[in-house]
Amino acid sequence: RHTRARLMLIGDGPDRQRLMQRARELDVHRSVCAVGTHAEFVDYLRHADAFVLPSESESFGVAALEAMSCGVPVVAYGVGGLPEVITPEVGRLVAPFDVDALAAAALEMISDEGRRETLGTNARARVLTLFRREGAIDRYEEHYRRVRAAAPREAV
Repeated sequence: RHTRARLMLIGDGPDRQRLMQRARELDVHRSVCAVGTHAEFVDYLRHADAFVLPSESESFGVAALEAMSCGVPVVAYGVGGLPEVITPEVGRLVAPFDVDALAAAALEMISDEGRRETLGTNARARVLTLFRREGAIDRYEEHYRRVRAAAPREAV
């Protein structure tokens, strides 16, 4: 299945040149824009239809949260802490290293405007509800209080 799309690569890494060469080989290089590393990439995110995070390992998923905070649904491999961040209501997780599934999920996002808007709205709401700094600190403190209360006296 084919659809018109533009791939914007934000950041840099050891595979960038190889990726751009592959885009030329596939004759899609005119639709790929590699902007490099930017400290202020939120403006790029605000214009995105989907955020594809092909990380093979991810401790928590700060980049996914940044995209979600901009109202952008996330497509990623279900690795590391990403399943705690990305739910079916805000994006799509696929089996690790399944490039075809990652592409299909990204295609779903960019080709279904209604679904994309719903997921994006849900993504922003999820970030504001669960991942704000103020709420996170309160949850950590409550967790530590519960652990301390349950710990044997000599362990404290």
